[in-house]
Amino acid sequence: MEHTYEATSEAEPTHAPRGAEPDEARRRLARELDENVARRLALAAQKLEELTLRQKWEDRAEPSGLDEVTAALRDALRRVQEISATIRG
Repeated sequence: MEHTYEATSEAEPTHAPRGAEPDEARRRLARELDENVARRLALAAQKLEELTLRQKWEDRAEPSGLDEVTAALRDALRRVQEISATIRG
């Protein structure tokens, strides 16, 4: 079963526009963090799946340590979501 991971578009510049309210700037930073990390995690997940499929084809077995890598990616995504929620307030 093959999955397709969708990466988000490029994030906007990290600086807030002149006259932006502090809350608006925080929301903008949180959104940029979400978009940037989501894009990177999507690319990492796609690469991981490609490597897994290649390894399975070559070895006809599940590569060792794959669950650990997947768990690390999930933990990273969860932590980023927590940070983003904190930034949003």
